[in-house]
Amino acid sequence: ETRRESLIKKHVRVTITDENKCKNSFNEQYEEGNTEIKNFCIVGDGNESPCTNDDMLYMKINSNWYLRGILNTVFINNNKCQVKRPVLYEDIAPQVAWILSEI
Repeated sequence: ETRRESLIKKHVRVTITDENKCKNSFNEQYEEGNTEIKNFCIVGDGNESPCTNDDMLYMKINSNWYLRGILNTVFINNNKCQVKRPVLYEDIAPQVAWILSEI
């Protein structure tokens, strides 16, 4: 099942998936020995997903919002986001020191 993409960014509740399920969905991005890039997968509720319009993943902790990931890969079929499939993000946590040094 697919849904139309929204042109307006919105809040979507997502869940970080099990790393093994993520690896099974995105084999190429999880090649053995690739230790420089850390990835994680998220899934929406089956009706909504961050998919193609949300290239940045923010997480709310208490009342503060934090940038957590940058979009890496999504599943597209017939130019439509597959909302029931996982979305792969690159974890920016390992890069925070470098990001702060460049600001």
